[in-house]
Amino acid sequence: MYKAEEKVWDAIETKPFLTRKVQFVCCLNTMGQDRKFTEEQRLFALRTVQRYRDRWEQSERENLKNDIHLKIQRMETSKIYKEYEPLDNAELDMRAEATLSLKDSNEPLTDENKLTHIKRARAILLAKTFYDPEGIIVH
Repeated sequence: MYKAEEKVWDAIETKPFLTRKVQFVCCLNTMGQDRKFTEEQRLFALRTVQRYRDRWEQSERENLKNDIHLKIQRMETSKIYKEYEPLDNAELDMRAEATLSLKDSNEPLTDENKLTHIKRARAILLAKTFYDPEGIIVH
């Protein structure tokens, strides 16, 4: 009887994000009152700026984490799509070649004209996979 080996995996710790420090200056002005700020006013302003800074930094960290999460999610979606991409390309090629029979022409097409027509039809069909409010029609 086979017994699966139980493996204990080491914890994977992420590296800290690559960031750069940004500094701002906050200035206070009595607006022409020609006086000094009281200690209470100065501390109030300092604490307000510190809370703003802390919230700003927290927001930046959250946004960075969200951006990274979305990028990873898009990469996973792309990875899944890569399995179906050949089928989509084959379907586009088949539809593009089918437009040759729809083309009204009294003269037979040369190989170069056929190739040009197929490439153009494929490009139109590809664009219409993203947006085509009137249904897929190749002109």
